[in-house]
Amino acid sequence: MKNEEYNIENELTTKLSEMNSGNSARIVSMLSQAEELVRIQAMGVCKGRVIEIERSNDPMIIKVHNSRIAIATSLAEQITVEKC
Repeated sequence: MKNEEYNIENELTTKLSEMNSGNSARIVSMLSQAEELVRIQAMGVCKGRVIEIERSNDPMIIKVHNSRIAIATSLAEQITVEKC
């Protein structure tokens, strides 16, 4: 059901892995409860949070509040965002 909801909003949402450096986005969903996602949630990367993409290569570097976090592109593919 959740995947279907976000497919309806395709024009508004995208995978974090598809964002470019310098863009900001709001996290809409995190599709898995993988151990890595649990770890980054503990660092403040969670639904509703606005992040800034500082580097879009692998690994991606995102800014959350005043912290910079490196995320593997494979993990970023599991995170749906809405461009701000």
